[in-house]
Amino acid sequence: MESSMCLSSAILSLCLSCMWLGVLPYISSAPTDTIKPGEELQFSEKLLVSAKGTFTLGFFSLESGSYLGIWFTIDAQKEKVWVANRDKPVSGTDANLTLDADGRLMIMHSGGDPIVLNYNQAARNSTATLLDSGNFVLEEFNSDGSVKEKLWESFDDPTDTLLPGMKLGINLKTRQNWSLASWINEQVPAPGTFTLEWNGTQLVMKRRGGTYWSSGTLKNRSFEFIPWLSFDTCNNIYCFNSVANENEIYFSYSVPDGVVSEWALNSRGGLSDTNRPLFVTDDVCDGFEEYPGCAVQNPPTCRTRKDGFMKQSVHISESPSSIKEDSSLGPSDCQAICWNNCSCTACNTIYTNGTGCRFWGTKITQAYAGDANQEALYVLSSSRVTGKSLSVF
Repeated sequence: MESSMCLSSAILSLCLSCMWLGVLPYISSAPTDTIKPGEELQFSEKLLVSAKGTFTLGFFSLESGSYLGIWFTIDAQKEKVWVANRDKPVSGTDANLTLDADGRLMIMHSGGDPIVLNYNQAARNSTATLLDSGNFVLEEFNSDGSVKEKLWESFDDPTDTLLPGMKLGINLKTRQNWSLASWINEQVPAPGTFTLEWNGTQLVMKRRGGTYWSSGTLKNRSFEFIPWLSFDTCNNIYCFNSVANENEIYFSYSVPDGVVSEWALNSRGGLSDTNRPLFVTDDVCDGFEEYPGCAVQNPPTCRTRKDGFMKQSVHISESPSSIKEDSSLGPSDCQAICWNNCSCTACNTIYTNGTGCRFWGTKITQAYAGDANQEALYVLSSSRVTGKSLSVF
């Protein structure tokens, strides 16, 4: 009894000391990797962390809205490898992830109907777990606690990133398609200009549905048009797996334990992995560029090899010649449209989140210091001959 009173007194003394110093003691609770029926994952109060701490799932906000996503826990930038509601942003921070009593995994928010992640795949006795592979899995359990069925998984709904163990391809039974789609831009995770698919023999990058680049055939465990991936065993960074049977056709890859890897497709058609040489550089197949794997381009006769886009601060003397208010268009789309229109001299986006397009058809002049009518535009220029890096279409 006396020892209990001493312990209580010590705790009280510590708390009073902390309050006197203006510091409140922080008592942490171990993070969980699982959400159970009736539980909620609040916007800013709680995160799911995989068992070994590899991945984190939680909410985040961008200029375009708020989202539920997954990222590498050690990534200081929190680059998202998956976004649950990429084309259904919610407003503000009044949102949570809920697994209800019927097994529906959904984002609840004040702005409208719940965003259900597992349509037609719900079961009462189920839990959702974030795995160390980065896969977020909803499983149904038997009464004895054993797994009965996998109901839903985030790996079946990729965004712009391929993780080890994920598939690119198609399930021939269910017609489930596994492909990547770039963000529109850094602030808008909705599906953008580029997709990456597997056609059974090679990786194919498409731009708004048209073939843009391909990896060349996967042969002897290397791709024809990704030269630095030139090995024929699994003893290096990657081990490739290509499957084709009556049920599915897909490509996947694996890496040794402890290796961090994510193949990310960006909004300019670049394909890269964490801290490793680029597979495909941004804008590599645009305009007159000739690069292994690029689809044959037919640039307009009004463009030359010297032409390209440079972002410049320019003097604006008149309104845009045309506008496309489509919020699914990003900077890459605007430049492509301008490049193929011989009367276009400059372009930019409309909205603050970097979507929509504006085009100018007049001569653009460089802004001078103190110019009140200046704006940063992507201007068609022949400065490419000087060796400056430009985006070209």
